[in-house]
Amino acid sequence: MQNKETDFIVQSGDKMIEASDEIRHLMQKLHESACIREELEAEVAQHKSRLQASMEASSSEAVMRNVRDSRLVGSEAFALAKSRVAVSKPLSQAEWLQAEEELGCILVGFKEALYSAHNISEHEYRICLLVKMGFSNKEIGILICRAANAVSLARKRLYKKLTGRDGTASDFDDLIKSL
Repeated sequence: MQNKETDFIVQSGDKMIEASDEIRHLMQKLHESACIREELEAEVAQHKSRLQASMEASSSEAVMRNVRDSRLVGSEAFALAKSRVAVSKPLSQAEWLQAEEELGCILVGFKEALYSAHNISEHEYRICLLVKMGFSNKEIGILICRAANAVSLARKRLYKKLTGRDGTASDFDDLIKSL
């Protein structure tokens, strides 16, 4: 009987040691999980901070873009171009120079960015300006003495020239408006 009791005590002791080891192992896992959780929480907080900064920058850029667009539409150059479209007459060379000077103050760096990165002509630059101001193919055609379909083809060609990729006239408009 004493052997049975001794065996029972030894087995119980072994089970207690195993249980104690298992508890230690689980406690270690719990500690590791807590560390991982803290790291993940810190990473999530960092991503939230970056997202917030990005959203603020986007909002600021959107506000600046809206101000710039309002200045474009309110400019004398825009009013002059609209008045010429209304009577189906192109802008004269002197009017173009006046418009480009005024628009250069509103679209700071726009001309330089286009000319420095790409070998575009004055005619192509004027198409870019008119697209930037929101004129349609027909209106651009009137202002530069070209047919609307020729303007559309020029925009498509300019997209390829500026990006190196094939695209549509609409792709060109999106590109120019994003600058």
